[in-house]
Amino acid sequence: MLTTLPLAFAVLVAGCATRAYTPGALLATSTLDAPAVTVGCLDIGVGPHTDPEVPVEHPAVRFDVGNRCLRGARVDFGSIEAVGFYEDGWVPLHIRDPRGEVHAGTLDGRAQIRQNFEFTPEIPRERAPATVCFTLDAMTDGVTTAGHPTRHCIPVPVPDQGDVS
Repeated sequence: MLTTLPLAFAVLVAGCATRAYTPGALLATSTLDAPAVTVGCLDIGVGPHTDPEVPVEHPAVRFDVGNRCLRGARVDFGSIEAVGFYEDGWVPLHIRDPRGEVHAGTLDGRAQIRQNFEFTPEIPRERAPATVCFTLDAMTDGVTTAGHPTRHCIPVPVPDQGDVS
C-alpha cells in the first residue's frame, strides 16, 4: 500500500516515500475513475480523493505516478493545468499551496509515488465542480504516447451530507 504524503513534494523525491514500480502497472491496474496514461517516462493515474478537511467546493485529487524508466524523471505537479466544470461553465483550478511547498523534483527510476492535492477555483464557488480535467504533459519531460496533449477528466463525487431528515 502506498503512503499518502503531505503537500511538500521535496520529501517525495528524497526517496523516503517512494516504492518500487513495475512499468505499466498503473495502466493495467488503475483503480481510479479514469484510465492511467503515459507521458514520457511516467505512468500517471488521477482520481478523486476524500479529505474531510477540504471544503466541499474545492476538489481533492489523488495522483498516482510510476516511473517506467531506469533513469530519474522530472515530476512537477505545479505545472499541471486544471479546469473544473461548474453549472455555468469551465473555471480554471489551481493547486492550493499556501506555503509554497510544491516544487519540481526527480522521481527515481522504477519508483512510484502517490500525492493528494486540493484544487481551488480561480473564481470562488459554493459547490464542487461536476468534473475536473487536467492537462498532464507539462508535469514531466517527454510527450504522451498519443502524441498530443493529454486531457484527463474525472468526475467529482458529491460529498456525503449525512442524514438531513
